[in-house]
Amino acid sequence: TFEPSDEFDFTLIADVSRRESSSASPFIALPLNDPFRNQIVAGPNNLTVQNDTENMFETETDMLVGKFNIDFGGAIFSSISSYQRFKLSSVNDLDASTQTHVFNPFLNPMRAPDGTPYTIQSAVQESKAFSQEFRLTSDSSGPFEYMVGAWYSTVKHDRKFDRVPLRFVISRWNAEAENES
Repeated sequence: TFEPSDEFDFTLIADVSRRESSSASPFIALPLNDPFRNQIVAGPNNLTVQNDTENMFETETDMLVGKFNIDFGGAIFSSISSYQRFKLSSVNDLDASTQTHVFNPFLNPMRAPDGTPYTIQSAVQESKAFSQEFRLTSDSSGPFEYMVGAWYSTVKHDRKFDRVPLRFVISRWNAEAENES
């Protein structure tokens, strides 16, 4: 907070965060008659997973808020502005298998190289928000009190999602949503 005089003050808040992580594949139930079921031994030392692609998650978060007040003697004018951004990028191995593509003209007509993962999912989600408030507030010393103001907000969400069951067949979703108040 910065206060150059009794009539004016300014506050600025910033928060920035970056994170990278990975994880094992989600739980997959095997049927009772699956020949590989007997090879899995549950326990604290069983940390091995079957992936041909490492799972990856990256997040970015940014926030900036600014507020200032001007005291006009009898009324205070305030302005509050905020901006927020969140982004998530991820890659997941969905088939929980170490099996990769081998060249096969029928299953692989685009000729993806040997070793290309079968089923992966990648996604990017980003959200941005901005708001602005202007407010005029009377002091509470008189018989009549008031507050008058205006507020504006806009929020936008974007999501891109690719699921690749076989490298030549891409299931792609793109979604956008916006709100303005």
